[in-house]
Amino acid sequence: MPPGAFGPIEIPAWAWNREATRRMLRGRDIAALLRFAQQYGGASQSRIAAATGMAQGRISEIANGKKVVTLFDVIERIADGLTMPDECRMALGLAPRNPPQADAASQRASRPADTISAIQRPWEDEAVQRREFMGKAMGLMSLPAIDMDQLRHVAAALENAGRYLDRSVVDYFAQQITANTGRDGENGPRTTLPPMLGIVAAIERSARNVKPAVRRDLLKVGARGAEFVGWLYRDVGMAEMATYWHDRAIEWAQESGYHAMQGYVLLKKSQAAWDQRDGLRMLTLAQAAQESHWRLPLRIRAEAAQQEARGHAMLGEDFHAMERKLEDARRLMAEADGGGDGGEVALGSHYNAGLLAMQTAIAQCEAGRPERAVAIYAAELAEGAFSRRDHGYFLALKGNALAMADEPDEACASGLEALAVAAETDSVRTTGELHRLRSQLRPWSNRPTVRQFVGALSEV
Repeated sequence: MPPGAFGPIEIPAWAWNREATRRMLRGRDIAALLRFAQQYGGASQSRIAAATGMAQGRISEIANGKKVVTLFDVIERIADGLTMPDECRMALGLAPRNPPQADAASQRASRPADTISAIQRPWEDEAVQRREFMGKAMGLMSLPAIDMDQLRHVAAALENAGRYLDRSVVDYFAQQITANTGRDGENGPRTTLPPMLGIVAAIERSARNVKPAVRRDLLKVGARGAEFVGWLYRDVGMAEMATYWHDRAIEWAQESGYHAMQGYVLLKKSQAAWDQRDGLRMLTLAQAAQESHWRLPLRIRAEAAQQEARGHAMLGEDFHAMERKLEDARRLMAEADGGGDGGEVALGSHYNAGLLAMQTAIAQCEAGRPERAVAIYAAELAEGAFSRRDHGYFLALKGNALAMADEPDEACASGLEALAVAAETDSVRTTGELHRLRSQLRPWSNRPTVRQFVGALSEV
């Protein structure tokens, strides 16, 4: 029976918006998703099979837990068949169908209509479905600094990876990841995440059909993309999806022999543990990231050292170890600034003395020395020194330090400034720190400044 013979499956918006539904999607429980469609969409397995273009027997096996779905293209077909809303698609780890659009002028300059339409043909059979999926992933990307011949080559590679996907296409994916990484700090994750999901989906699908040497190169780039997607999910407060993509980054890095990325993702997992204030896990992951066999560049080694220092501070058992690791971080940073880095410099290029100073302030605050932290923030936290999103995040942490130092009015001022940036950049991570600040301000709940801050936060 052809797809759509029963008509579209209609599931009410309120059902998609349930918290239980979002948990199911974040956990990628496809069996539960199919049962959800049966319950709230009144869809039989035969109807779901027709809507997704899959065999009814396969739908039954998935719904009954006999088959586990992990492939992007299968998940995509199920999401399409259920007409899943974009926010739910992103919770599931898929690119939205209607991503944020760039301005019209930049679209005309970067996405020639004849080429894009050529790689976005209607679905006709399973082979065309695969090409359409890749075409849509491709269509989500911005295409700066690429001419028509290059565009045609990339489009051909997505249709026939085994024949056309070569080093130039791998380089193209790498350029797209770099471009999106550069925009993230100003635009925020809700703008950056959709195209990045398209990129990693295209990489994963293409990697199944290329020559072995190209596959390793492609997965090395894919590991970069997966790590970045994990970070974006962390910034929107979706810890389960962040973990999923960090694990995928390690898997691809292992297969491609990308040792430095494996150590780098351990550091990122350590930082994610900080969001949960899990000091022990943060400490041991930071220590694992510093193992010599990862061959990390000096700047990342400096970041891992300070992360270990913060772990010691949080556990409150060895402040001398905290100070030693902070000194190690400063030494490594000075060596990197002096041109002594022999590792993969690009991997740690974002990390600088300013970020180390901010993280040192966090460690001092965790060690119960908020006055030292406030002094560092006052000296180093200047607008323009960090991305817009990071500036807001550090303002929130500064507010917490000020509250710990019994400066509630200044804490509220810093918190209000951070709140404006968090709303502008869609940073749930920053908003989470502001809720911690609200808890810190309870002893001064009757002060006008505190009431103003709490009122503003409650509207977010």
